[in-house]
Amino acid sequence: MATQPIQENVGIIGIIPARGGSKGISRKNIKLLCGKPLILYTIEEAKKSKLLSKIFVSTEDPEIKQIALKAGVEVIDRPAEFAQDNSPTLPVLQHAVETLEKRNEKVSIVVLLQPTALFKRAEEIDEAIEKFLNNNADSLISLSPTPKHFHPLWQKKLVADLVHNLDELSIDDDQRTVRRQDIPQTYWKNGQLYIMKRDTLMKKQSLFGDRCLSFIIHRKDIVNIDAPEDFAYAAYLLNTPNTTKSITKNELEESPMRTIQELTQKVFIVAEIGKNFIQTEEPRPIQEYLENAKKLVDAAQEAGASAVKFQTHEIEDEQLNIEVTAPHFKGSDRYNWVKRNHDATPLATFWKPLKEYCDKKGILFMSTPMSKGAAQKLQQLGVEVWKVGSGDILDFVMLDYISSTKKPIIISSGMSSLEETDSAVEYLKKKGADFAVLHCVSEYPCPLKDLNLATIAVLQKRYHLPVGFSDHSLSIDPAVGAVVLGAKIVERHFTFDRDLWGPDHKVGLTPSEFKELVQKIRAVEADTQKGEIYLQKPEVRLSMGTGIKKIEEGEAVYRGYFKKALVASCNIQEGEIITKEMMYAMRPKAFTDGIGSERYEDVLGKKTNKLVARYDPISPEDLVGFRE
Repeated sequence: MATQPIQENVGIIGIIPARGGSKGISRKNIKLLCGKPLILYTIEEAKKSKLLSKIFVSTEDPEIKQIALKAGVEVIDRPAEFAQDNSPTLPVLQHAVETLEKRNEKVSIVVLLQPTALFKRAEEIDEAIEKFLNNNADSLISLSPTPKHFHPLWQKKLVADLVHNLDELSIDDDQRTVRRQDIPQTYWKNGQLYIMKRDTLMKKQSLFGDRCLSFIIHRKDIVNIDAPEDFAYAAYLLNTPNTTKSITKNELEESPMRTIQELTQKVFIVAEIGKNFIQTEEPRPIQEYLENAKKLVDAAQEAGASAVKFQTHEIEDEQLNIEVTAPHFKGSDRYNWVKRNHDATPLATFWKPLKEYCDKKGILFMSTPMSKGAAQKLQQLGVEVWKVGSGDILDFVMLDYISSTKKPIIISSGMSSLEETDSAVEYLKKKGADFAVLHCVSEYPCPLKDLNLATIAVLQKRYHLPVGFSDHSLSIDPAVGAVVLGAKIVERHFTFDRDLWGPDHKVGLTPSEFKELVQKIRAVEADTQKGEIYLQKPEVRLSMGTGIKKIEEGEAVYRGYFKKALVASCNIQEGEIITKEMMYAMRPKAFTDGIGSERYEDVLGKKTNKLVARYDPISPEDLVGFRE
């Protein structure tokens, strides 16, 4: 089995400073938090980073040193003079750099990771490093938005129980002329990470230098351990499901979460932009892709879309490095096409500004995660609704994760049998998910005779759920007919030109066509008599089919390329018990002998009877007591 490539990043050094003493909490850095020494939370997340060259713990304490070495990171022996209660950070880092350079280690960038700042995310570390590398700055610090009611304008202090202004920024209530919503946003240093050039530390004698970048984190689960109550709160977060989730600025203002029922009060019409911001065979700059995406958003909103939807990839846990080319797109093999999409859409410089743009425009942003890793990336944006593509309705690794967020889910049922769709529906119901099912035929483009619109009523009766239609035909009327038949959601690919380069342009509606679709759907919603007339249209009648949910011949060819198998996400030693973190669900299933991703919960808790290397498929023969 081919191994995924690992990027080499020379000279980007992670430093975790951890002294043995602590005034507030005795032996804080190795105090057990939910059974694990505090420092290990930072070490383990830092080791997941793809961009850190090496990680070092700077300490004077023998016990901390042993914990670090056992965890697989190197140690810098810190002099006692730099391990006092009042020791500043700057000389600690300077000593670390001097020590490493004496060892002939290359140091170009230092990433400071304080162990008392929980809960770091490896993907955020990498996104911050990526932003730093792409900008001319001396340093970068992570910040979080200050809630408006904590703004400095409103801060007060008490002197002998009397209220005084905090400083010149504070104003008295009777003098305030600025509305709360007009107060400029401020930010607080959350301690999650600091990045600086080597020369900023060593030559400018500074942690920050002259030009300091920001990296904004919208999360509720940031905890800085300074007092015993902080430990208690961190333990509560770790032990309470769904409390450690990423959120947007809107969620900080406690906006209510929408439900499927609310989304479908009128037909929910999704413009599937997907990857159609990529329009040329040769790669283009990320900024150009972002501008293309924004123009598509503008056009979709003008055409009347309820939401715009993209597709998000994480190469690490989606596509095995196997050379296969899918039937619908000969322009690239699957691995390199997924990698191109991954590389073209960094979280910090593509997804975040695109989501913010949609929020500003007032149109719902959606994106289909193509793996659990992609879903975790989107969760940081605060997406409101999940969409699961047809190839992933049996990816129970991802379904387990997205259902845990308690956000509404829309799943497509293309290239899937009725039994497979049953399995996905049963799994999501077991997880207590709020979800809808889309009837879909995964042919590109789909002939009208294969659309089988009569299946919509069958799925409604079978599942007692909202049902919609994801249409890959080149016509408008069948989707309107689907609405008359009861579809609550309609999804159509969206493009400026069907002749553009890429796999999905050829099945997209242009802005004028999409606008026509929206107008016709709204018309039949308002007038049931018009709906009955639509069902007699020749294209709709040709699209009705039998109502028997089956895998059409034209979509069966895609199954082997897009269905997933379970693979090892790390080296799993013989005799180890398999946990969630040890498994990826990856494509292409047909080219591996791995267990299908729908058997995810059957594999959890099983013991291995041999070493399973990272990215090797997990097969029945690898497990003790697994029943096929």
